[in-house]
Amino acid sequence: MADVPMFYLIDGHAVAYRQFFGLPAASFSTSAGELTNAVYGFTRVLLDIIQKDRPKYLAVSFDEGLSGREQIYPDYKGTRAKMDDDLDRQMGRIFQVVEALNIPILSLAGYEADDIIGTVISQFAGEDVHFRIITGDRDLLQLLNGNVTVALPSRQGADTIYDTAAFIERYTVRPDQLVDLKALMGDASDNIPGVKGIGEKTATKFLQEYGTLDNLYANIDQIKGANQKKLIEGKDLAYISQDLARIRRDVPFQIALERCACGDFDHEQAINLFKELEFRTFTDRIRVDASPQQLSLFGDQDVSVGKRKPLITSEETRATEFETTIINTPELLDELVAKLNSAPYIVWDVETTGIDPMAVDLVGIALGVDEERGFYIPVGHQHGTQLPLETVIKAIRPALTNPNIPKYAHNASYDLVVMARYGVEVAPVAFDTMIAEWVVDPVSKHLGLKNFASYYLDVTMTEIKQLIGTGKNQL
Repeated sequence: MADVPMFYLIDGHAVAYRQFFGLPAASFSTSAGELTNAVYGFTRVLLDIIQKDRPKYLAVSFDEGLSGREQIYPDYKGTRAKMDDDLDRQMGRIFQVVEALNIPILSLAGYEADDIIGTVISQFAGEDVHFRIITGDRDLLQLLNGNVTVALPSRQGADTIYDTAAFIERYTVRPDQLVDLKALMGDASDNIPGVKGIGEKTATKFLQEYGTLDNLYANIDQIKGANQKKLIEGKDLAYISQDLARIRRDVPFQIALERCACGDFDHEQAINLFKELEFRTFTDRIRVDASPQQLSLFGDQDVSVGKRKPLITSEETRATEFETTIINTPELLDELVAKLNSAPYIVWDVETTGIDPMAVDLVGIALGVDEERGFYIPVGHQHGTQLPLETVIKAIRPALTNPNIPKYAHNASYDLVVMARYGVEVAPVAFDTMIAEWVVDPVSKHLGLKNFASYYLDVTMTEIKQLIGTGKNQL
């Protein structure tokens, strides 16, 4: 899939709602009092896609109606609250940002964004392109196939990417059965009624056995007891719900694929808008320091536009240029101490049993003195060979407290407390990458070390179980 062009389709209102309710309004406003939390979050999503993911094609779709579903069922989405006034006032600004970044807006009077997205995917089905849908709406999962993936928000930080296999693992039915699943169980978020008394578990069981709603009703005689009665009495609503849940793929809408090409926009126009919104971070991200003729984020010149050039650019480089050594013998500890004492700087991190630095136990210490090799000292593991904690602390204390050797960390405040409890007052701390990321973007999704390393260095951190093993072989 990596060599196939990607087309990112953004469900505009879904992303706007997510950002509005996800970012504290009190922290985002201009000096004139204009609220900007949704605009800020939406802009960050767009720039992350443009600068990090770098799809070949990109477009945003917005709702402009219900695609006639309100005529089929007048109460469709009837339980949804009116858009919050504070969000409504920001939608115009969001449109301005999309236009300033030269991203096509896909919308049509009377139609929902879901149906526009479904139609665009159908129109370009014959093209050599893969689609990634950015949304907060699980209805779009019905569009999954070999060429379509869907990104949904996750409580753990980074979005969850669904492909067909991930969907089946989660829901135990196929993506094309999602419409019939909603036909049976309904969907409270859209006020789709479904069949009264049939929940997700029962609906899933029916589809696993009968495949489709049509086949279920064709074999209604095989359904016994109360469920048969529910299905018979709720048949009309089941088919109405099926129609409500199904994404249209025939909206009278056309756009040329090349019109959605991603990357080129008027930087001066975007910078002026960001200055007006007082988005200093985003102004810096797109400011071009090279020639004034440079208009593309992806031009031939090697110009920084917000994302640091990866220090590691391939799996091969990653494997050959960086190694991790487990320090579990006196000889290895002596070797490490010699390196620490002569190092120009020391990077350190701790592995612990929890998140409260005043209550956790120290499990291990990670150290680095250059970009080629890392060291891990297990001190609190349940199995395997490891040196006594007292021996380790005594050996590394001189280097970690040496005032002439700067120390670097990510979330140093946590590591400092833990190490101090074990008798090591680490100093001086010259740089904390977590604080730096917060200064650049207070609501960054890269504050965690794994996401930070992936975004800025293009590397995947070594999992702790890969270092120390699992089960009987665990250190």
